[in-house]
Amino acid sequence: MFSKSPVDGKLMVPVEEGIFLSGPGNKPTWIETYLIDVYPTTNADYARFVRATKYRAPQHWPNGKCPDSIIDHPVVWVTWHDAAAYATGGRDVLRHQQAHRRDLAHLPPARSRPGPGRHRLPP
Repeated sequence: MFSKSPVDGKLMVPVEEGIFLSGPGNKPTWIETYLIDVYPTTNADYARFVRATKYRAPQHWPNGKCPDSIIDHPVVWVTWHDAAAYATGGRDVLRHQQAHRRDLAHLPPARSRPGPGRHRLPP
């Protein structure tokens, strides 16, 4: 079942509540249902947020502006804190840290991600 974000109209889908194994010890942790975007956040989405809020741009954007050649690509080189700022400043849903970690568990190994300690924005 899809819904549209009332803030930006993006399609979202619920991720049902359940147990998530958290941290190096795989501690069972209950996660409430939350909404997640169907499609990744693009550089165009993030650029609108940067312009509207004066938030810092990803480090690979020359002079703080996204190159046209990657405008429709998923945004990369953002930290968890950058993603949280985007979510609270430009989106209607901010999942808590444990839900974010659950999503990161499905990303490729760190060596194939866009940069050290960096990841794509949670959709």
